[in-house]
Amino acid sequence: MPILEGTDKFSPDEKGRDYLFPQRWPDGFLSPQCQGQKCWTIQRSERTAPVYECTQCHHHTSVTTGTIFHRTKVALRMGFLAIFMVGVDKRGQSALALSHE
Repeated sequence: MPILEGTDKFSPDEKGRDYLFPQRWPDGFLSPQCQGQKCWTIQRSERTAPVYECTQCHHHTSVTTGTIFHRTKVALRMGFLAIFMVGVDKRGQSALALSHE
């Protein structure tokens, strides 16, 4: 299946997050709270995405905060695949059709 092979670029989820980091912060980390440019990475558990904590204001954020992936339980690989499928079908895709795929 060529479509699933294309999503291997984002599997496991760490690769998807590594892809999103420069998309969100092209000039490096920038705190949404205080515009601080330095952060620490906090790994809360093996199953969750890392959280970035600003060294100045201690605000927590992640690469998915404020995006369509924010607080989703779906793996990033599946999210990217759904975006692709909706984008290539000129009629769009229903949630039911996506769940069958």
